[in-house]
Amino acid sequence: MMKKLIFTLLPVLLISCSALERAYYDSFQVFESAGLISKQSVRRSGQWVLSANSSFYVAVNPELAEISPELAMELSSMLKLSVDGRFAQSRAATEAESVDLAVANAQLRGIDYILYPRVLVWDDNISTWTHLGQTLRDKNTQQIITSFGLDKVSLQLMIMESSTRRLVDLARLDAEGGLLTLYEDKPSWLIKPAVDDYFDTLVNY
Repeated sequence: MMKKLIFTLLPVLLISCSALERAYYDSFQVFESAGLISKQSVRRSGQWVLSANSSFYVAVNPELAEISPELAMELSSMLKLSVDGRFAQSRAATEAESVDLAVANAQLRGIDYILYPRVLVWDDNISTWTHLGQTLRDKNTQQIITSFGLDKVSLQLMIMESSTRRLVDLARLDAEGGLLTLYEDKPSWLIKPAVDDYFDTLVNY
């Protein structure tokens, strides 16, 4: 009797779970489309996967370093941390360098791949109460109104094989803040999930 009851209820429970999962997904999509929660996307030029035993040289783009050395090093540290969680070894550049110099340094150290980032968009707006409080001390009202908004980030990541200079992958990562996720008060925090997702698709365990 108990077995019959279990087999009768099991399909009902499975259908209920599927319905709840679908409802959650639909709600998530609606909130994301409406700009209520942050959203990220990753677009790759290829579908290559690399061995988890691979090593990476994380370069610092001179264009970004010229605008903000602190931001350039913050981005480099974030990328290195994500690589370290999935691949055997990584080494971060200590200063800004061109693609040619990054390739030469990677070859000199026997590193397999170069990770060369480029910032396309890095909008660090006043988008949290903490940020607003800090800004009130430094800016006038008109400046605050002008700069208030949701953070937005777009990165381009280029991966090259150091020995051949072959382009392995070219990816674009986008992230945008949401009205209900204002605690993500730094663009680097906002883009990190997309960075992690990208390297998840790149590694072959």
